[in-house]
Amino acid sequence: MKNESIEVLYLESSAAISYFLKESSHEKILDLLNRSETVCTSILGILEIRRVLRRAYAEKRAPQGSLLGMLGLLEKYLNKWVIMDLIPEVQKRVGENFPFEPIRTLDAIHLASALEFSKMYPSLQVLTMDRKILSNLEGLGLDSIHLKASA
Repeated sequence: MKNESIEVLYLESSAAISYFLKESSHEKILDLLNRSETVCTSILGILEIRRVLRRAYAEKRAPQGSLLGMLGLLEKYLNKWVIMDLIPEVQKRVGENFPFEPIRTLDAIHLASALEFSKMYPSLQVLTMDRKILSNLEGLGLDSIHLKASA
């Protein structure tokens, strides 16, 4: 898969947050983002990124300058990414069963959003670092790219 173009990438929040906080998988995620023709996510992912960045600053894990830089970078990406609101189809799907229960509400929103995006983009691949999301993606028949979280 190295250096191959990715047609459509769904950026799940575990990977997005790892990228923005410059954790150990940062470079791998950046490479995947750069190789993707289209990047999409749920509005939930954007809300999660913003909140985590603010929390990192409040907990003194991110200096003010880097917080502003990360928020600025996010805004640049938002001009390029396809963002799905919590549309009725996603809201309905969240209330249904997933292959591997129990699943948290926020994870169910990402899974339901990825399912909706897969209707528009059959070549969709979901980038995640979350094992529960990964197992449900497989159970739903969605393609995934899984990066392991750092220990």
